[in-house]
Amino acid sequence: MSIGAGFGPARGGRLEVTPGPGAVLRFGTIVAWVGPTASAALVAYLAREAAALGSSPAGGSALADQVVTALRAGDPEPAAAFAIVGAGDGGWGALLHGPVQLWDGATWSTPAPGAGWLGVLLGEPARITVGPSGSTVSPGPLRSPFDLERGVVPGGGFAFSPEAASTPAMPAATRAPTPAHTTPASSNPPRSTPPTPAAVIDLRHAPARPATP
Repeated sequence: MSIGAGFGPARGGRLEVTPGPGAVLRFGTIVAWVGPTASAALVAYLAREAAALGSSPAGGSALADQVVTALRAGDPEPAAAFAIVGAGDGGWGALLHGPVQLWDGATWSTPAPGAGWLGVLLGEPARITVGPSGSTVSPGPLRSPFDLERGVVPGGGFAFSPEAASTPAMPAATRAPTPAHTTPASSNPPRSTPPTPAAVIDLRHAPARPATP
């Protein structure tokens, strides 16, 4: 099984960095945020691998697979928050780890406390916002004059507005069922739920969920 399956074709978009602690990186098709408690080694690893793989049509999948392989062998930094976002034939996908949250304009996604990490399919959202668990999310674009095109900068999260797909893709509400908690559109961040045993999903075979009215 490959948690990164489905990431791939080169896609662009505008990346606005949220002020705050942590680091935001972007290389090709790979966008990521790493929280302030992560080690310098983790930040360097993600930046190095994203730079090496970001120009590849399967770069997002390859990086996600590498990270999940390491996590399955023994999570070296269970408290570190990070999120990796990449594009694919079926839309955008994300790998979330630790106390991090993602908002796709309709649904919150965050790993359950006992699960450790979570893979999700996002479809074709107009905006993807990532930050630490419990952080507030702006209802619209950050309207920053800066657009991170490549590299690593300080930041407490990001708001990413992907380019529209050039070919038909899965609906934005398509999402893999996971043990982690997701919450319909709301002004409040996701609330904690009891730990669940499963943590990894196969994005290649995830059934679609009906769109929320």
